Amino acid sequence: PGLRFYAAKALHLGVYSVLTLLAAWLPDRSRWGAWLGLLAHAALTEWLQTFVPGRGGSASDVLINCCGIALGLAAALGLGLPGKDRSCQRAA
Repeated sequence: PGLRFYAAKALHLGVYSVLTLLAAWLPDRSRWGAWLGLLAHAALTEWLQTFVPGRGGSASDVLINCCGIALGLAAALGLGLPGKDRSCQRAA
């Protein structure tokens, strides 16, 4: 595989990481919904690609996407997120 292949995999890893990290700032219920949605999206998009001529779904791509989610969760925990549910806090 060439550079384009590895760049595409790195992009998927990075995008899922960033989206997961950003979701850590959401209120509890929305945060968990976003994370579960990302997991579903990771699998569903690969499955849907099996119906597109010239494309194919890949279990390894689902794994790469899930690794991105895990990296985002690790980064969120490393930053102290998610912390206390901020859904009921008011601006000072």
